[in-house]
Amino acid sequence: MTDAPSPRVLMVPVELTQDMQEDLQRFHETCEDGQEYDVPQDRMKGLARAGLIRHVGKSRYEFTTIGAKAVQALSEDYSDYSGLLVLEPVAWADAMAFANFKAGISTHEWMWSAPDTGLVALHLGTPLNPVNGDQS
Repeated sequence: MTDAPSPRVLMVPVELTQDMQEDLQRFHETCEDGQEYDVPQDRMKGLARAGLIRHVGKSRYEFTTIGAKAVQALSEDYSDYSGLLVLEPVAWADAMAFANFKAGISTHEWMWSAPDTGLVALHLGTPLNPVNGDQS
């Protein structure tokens, strides 16, 4: 019997307009208190196209895992959270060339200073609210 591969956690940035944030939060509120949702249908379809909710029947929707996580993230208060990181791309890598580099068969560079087609961004995380160790 083979072991199933471990699930991978991906951190993917999701850009939401102000309207999408408000609609997502309003849909969540109506789900929490048992009301029918009152977000306009065209905007519900927009949330579904973005993968935040899914259509499950005539005028019925449910949250996707990503949508539920987005609601959670929107409700978090990060004002005092010093551990939050701002990710900045610092280089771009060719995944296949990097795999060849690790295998010892690299034939060319695998990291570049500018983005290009097929390259993957490498990010450096810096604290959003750096903590000064000298403060009491």
